[in-house]
Amino acid sequence: SGTVIPSVVGFQRPIGAPSSQTISGTNFEFVSWSDSGSATHTISTPQANATYTATYTVAEALPDPWEHADVGAVGSAGKASYIGGTFSVKGDGYLQGREDSFHFVYQQASGDCTITARVVDLPFDSRRDKNARAGVMIRADLSAGAPHMFIGPKAKGPMQMISRNRADRATDNANAGAAAVPYWVRITREGGVLTTYRSADGVTWSKVRSKNTITLGS
Repeated sequence: SGTVIPSVVGFQRPIGAPSSQTISGTNFEFVSWSDSGSATHTISTPQANATYTATYTVAEALPDPWEHADVGAVGSAGKASYIGGTFSVKGDGYLQGREDSFHFVYQQASGDCTITARVVDLPFDSRRDKNARAGVMIRADLSAGAPHMFIGPKAKGPMQMISRNRADRATDNANAGAAAVPYWVRITREGGVLTTYRSADGVTWSKVRSKNTITLGS
């Protein structure tokens, strides 16, 4: 079923569709609007009647070895799915302070490693999502106060780099410059050094910051 909304020609109106939904036990993920817009975007009311249709696809389980879990005390349970090379993650909480709360898609690693991602979309609801973030993280474990390093775009405002040097300590939060999705982010671990990077195209990368004070174990 659809919704009919009368409007004034030329009026700027936001339209949105949930990034995921479950119907009769089957999980679906948003793909696109018929006007090629993102899940939440603004349209200019046309002169003639127009129909905007949101397309969904059946969500797949995460491929091995990826797992997902809520970290910390979240308000509502998060979820994650995988479609055609793209992870969709929905979570609740806040990444800052002495204890984190968020939904985490992860795999275990040891020694030197690199994680790279292209953040394709970050839906924004000005009433509740101004601090929403998506990006990449290297984290010691799944406890709420675990040491970690994160970099990623924010729904509203500059890209964020957030880190915690030791367990249960306050985070170090730093702006990492303006960035509009889609945008690429990366973290490397070499020896005891974690380094964050950013890129507009996935080809040319700029170093953001390195830290050798984060306690991760092996």
